[in-house]
Amino acid sequence: MSNNLGTYGYDFQIKLLVTLISDKPFIKQTADIIRSQYFTSDAAKWLANQSLDYYAEYKDTITFDVIKMELSNIESQELKTDVLRHIQDINKHFKSSDLSYVKSKTLAFLKNQVLKKALLDSIELLQDENYEEIRHVINEASNAGVERDIGHDYFEDFEDRYNESLRKCVLTSWPVIDDLLSGGIGAGELGVIVGGPGSGKSWFLAYLGAAAVKAGKKVLHYTLELSENYVGLRYDSIISGYPFKELKYHKDEVKELVDQYGKLLIVKQYPATIATVATLEAHYNLLKSLGFEPDLIIIDYGDLLTTTLSKHMQSSYHIGGRIYEEMRGFLTLIGKPGWTGSQSNRSAQEQDVIVAENIADSYKKVMTADFVMSISRKIEDKLAGTSRIHIIKNRFGADGMTFKASFNANNGAISIYDVGTRGDLEESKKQGNGNEYVRRLIAQKLGNMNKEKEKE
Repeated sequence: MSNNLGTYGYDFQIKLLVTLISDKPFIKQTADIIRSQYFTSDAAKWLANQSLDYYAEYKDTITFDVIKMELSNIESQELKTDVLRHIQDINKHFKSSDLSYVKSKTLAFLKNQVLKKALLDSIELLQDENYEEIRHVINEASNAGVERDIGHDYFEDFEDRYNESLRKCVLTSWPVIDDLLSGGIGAGELGVIVGGPGSGKSWFLAYLGAAAVKAGKKVLHYTLELSENYVGLRYDSIISGYPFKELKYHKDEVKELVDQYGKLLIVKQYPATIATVATLEAHYNLLKSLGFEPDLIIIDYGDLLTTTLSKHMQSSYHIGGRIYEEMRGFLTLIGKPGWTGSQSNRSAQEQDVIVAENIADSYKKVMTADFVMSISRKIEDKLAGTSRIHIIKNRFGADGMTFKASFNANNGAISIYDVGTRGDLEESKKQGNGNEYVRRLIAQKLGNMNKEKEKE
């Protein structure tokens, strides 16, 4: 049995350093059994020591700023150069898909080292017939490296409560909503968009996905209503700004824009009322094993999933509530933020504002979700390209307020205006112009339709 990590190779050791620098739960689990001498190069040993010493003093992972400051204390230019090379390689492997494998193999190696030392110590204890101490040494070795995440230690983790970076959020790109969410929807949290048929829920969900893609985040979009290709075209329209119906005339320009974002989006379709949350979880695990780990999950939309409830509980109330509980449980388990949509009831169709009582089937949806917002679009709104956004629930701050919004159903361009802003006042003016504005808009749409026919 080797006494160091040399048999695993250079890249393996670099990836292990990645975890020591960035993975607080892992360094917490292994801090008492990992040793810098297990690494084979002096540079790797130096970096391991810095990480372990920093954690021992501050109970947190070291930052590159701290490493940069400590570099100035290295007297050997050769070692300093080698450390800088190691840092460059560490940066290359921060997104490696096999870090979980590296942690698993490292943990097995460390436990074996501890057990080997315990057995050697026991030989001397055996000669002294100190069986009680032998039992203690072996038990200590057996418990080495066990998971130490017992939960939030109220006293030890005081700083964590005030460290906003620990709540890993994905922005919506609507400043007023991101402000209400204290930085966007966070890991394990579920946001819900409520609206009636044709209100634009799917467009809003695609907009949220596209905003994340444009911010460099990986998105996994599940569709249970629209086809994968159709959803992909909507993303094309939102990202490029070209109207949905005109995409085919701008294919090359759209391709050039889409290529900027690399492989950041996967769209997967499942049949409505057949797929369960377990179905989505299995697919998520498959993608993760293939190297695609999303930063945001979109489910369009939750009401179309089914559940495995026993027959005596299969009322629409129980089913609706259970699905949302399972969705949020799935997001909590994988530690990812998610958005979904939900249907409003018939009474909401012509209301100016959709509230909690208008959500179809089960109030448990509201109880389970972390953030719930509704879209209200009456006939005149659809013609004018306007809507009203109402905040039904918000675990992170204020709710109950209503915002005006512009919504272009041709290309998915959506803006939500804070109260009293210029955009809000402009939308109010549009809506206040009433029938005259609608009449002009209809004439404009007819003109656009005639132009479309001429192109074809």
